[in-house]
Amino acid sequence: MKKKRKYKLSKEIKGVRVKEMFLPPECANRSFEKQTPEYIVIHEVSLGLGRSPENFNMEHYHNYIIQQGLEGRTVGYHYLCGDKEIYNFIPDDEKTHHVGCELNNNSIGIERLICKGISYCDALHNQAKLAATLMVKYNIPIDRVISHKTAQAMCGIEQPKQCPNRLIAGQYGGFSLFYKEIKKCLEFGDLFYEVLGKENEMKLVKNNI
Repeated sequence: MKKKRKYKLSKEIKGVRVKEMFLPPECANRSFEKQTPEYIVIHEVSLGLGRSPENFNMEHYHNYIIQQGLEGRTVGYHYLCGDKEIYNFIPDDEKTHHVGCELNNNSIGIERLICKGISYCDALHNQAKLAATLMVKYNIPIDRVISHKTAQAMCGIEQPKQCPNRLIAGQYGGFSLFYKEIKKCLEFGDLFYEVLGKENEMKLVKNNI
């Protein structure tokens, strides 16, 4: 019998897919500079520990990241994970400024949606599932799945950003449970196969975490 998960997931979690929604080429947060991903950096879009308004949803951040890019801002991220869908804004092998230091050059940034009206457990699971998928795809070990705060600290930034706020604060089991969820996704083969690709499926049996 398979082990039960600790996140209380909804029935809607089974239908989640990753949508390719690449930012327009004229956006400044599209660098078109190639990278080889060696780290996965975990973020969350939020206004602190309080829940963001309901209208700060997936569509809001989709519009916002495009607007920022068109206005010349270089800050971006590769994925945004909600509870019912995931958006892919920038190709995995393209650099973007999501960390604020040299780790921009070899990492994939995964943001998690925070707003009223969503299932936080579902969004956490989707972020963990995506991290597990990218680990397999790029042979990234779990000790290189790190927080935004850890990434900045590794670069020597004295006051790194407290991101992702909720996991750092220990909510919903913090990073300890989040890493367990990643391992369960690997154990169960619970991955986004549209992201993984058939040529990478054989890596599942060789994955060491």
